[in-house]
Amino acid sequence: MKGIMFSLIIFFIASTIAALVMLQRSLISHKREELAIEERINSMKNLHESILRDLGKATEIITRRAIVAATSHVISKGKGLDDAPLRLKELIMNGTLNQTPESLMQDNTLPVWVERIENVSKLKGFYTNLTILNLEIKPYDSWDLLVTANFSINLTDEYGVASLIRNDTMNELVYLEDLEDPLYPLKTEGVATNVIRRTPYENNFTQLLLIGSGGNGWTYGNVTHNFVEKNDKILVIHNATGLDLSGAKGVISETEILTPITIPYLVNSSALSLITSNVNVLLDGDNGKVWFIDNFKKHVENSYYYSSANGPSFLDRLEGNLTCNYCSLKPVGLESFVNKKEFNSLGLSVEENKTNIDYLYFSEGFVGGQAIKGVSDSSNYFRIDGPHQSIYGVQSLTIS
Repeated sequence: MKGIMFSLIIFFIASTIAALVMLQRSLISHKREELAIEERINSMKNLHESILRDLGKATEIITRRAIVAATSHVISKGKGLDDAPLRLKELIMNGTLNQTPESLMQDNTLPVWVERIENVSKLKGFYTNLTILNLEIKPYDSWDLLVTANFSINLTDEYGVASLIRNDTMNELVYLEDLEDPLYPLKTEGVATNVIRRTPYENNFTQLLLIGSGGNGWTYGNVTHNFVEKNDKILVIHNATGLDLSGAKGVISETEILTPITIPYLVNSSALSLITSNVNVLLDGDNGKVWFIDNFKKHVENSYYYSSANGPSFLDRLEGNLTCNYCSLKPVGLESFVNKKEFNSLGLSVEENKTNIDYLYFSEGFVGGQAIKGVSDSSNYFRIDGPHQSIYGVQSLTIS
């Protein structure tokens, strides 16, 4: 009897152990399955985030390529686009412009990118279906286009473990700097060009350095504090009385000049501390002011672009418009100064008395302008109209 009991106890213990082992194995197997599913879900999430990042970058690259293709088309045809947002969308989605294939867009459209993404996803064990539902292009500001894409995405694990279905919206800014301005070749029969480069001098074009008493007209030049180096320079000195100022372009003295003087001059008691050597200044003796205008001069000479509330936006320029048809509540327009000297050297006829603001200069109506001290040379090819004088801070520097 005892043997039977002992055998039953051993059997019970062995059965319990076996059951526990089986349970442990089942739990381990289940846990492994859970971990595998969790890992697969995380891989799917990472893939989804990667696709969204790549979609934004691809949209930026493809849109800039579409802009280049559209600009080349406009220049070659000598005619602006009928609907710039629509034609850019056509280039981005179909690689065509007015149903004609553009070589620059071959294999560089958004659907081609989608196909590549779907193939890459398949290699990672996911079936991907990405559909662009709608695409919209409009100005964001003067320097960027906003591309908005509504799309649906369906990610499914190849083993049916998990799936992800979403409708998303992507907003991507596409910068316009370093692209060619289509308005210049459109309005000069393809002769003149200009690249959109944002001015580094926004709201800092001119600066009033000194106010004092003076006379004898105005001059622009480099400053020196050294009397020996005065030739062809503006001399800044404590006392100019009795000095031989022949050769100097002008003089700024801290004390009254008690001897006759024929060159432009100004008297200000703090001149030496406020005007440093080797800086270029405009000495306007008649108005008793000294200006720093080099930022404005560089802006003009380089035909940099400035944000404009009235100038045409980039989309307008693609259409050959001289007004801002795509303007919203904030400025999205652009403006630059045309270089009349360059136009003349290219054989273009030049309207000397017209303002140099590009969209006004290219307009059929006449908008005149005034020359600016220190900027306009003897030919007076540079002129700026009244409303823009205050924008660039040169309203006090006009030449009658």
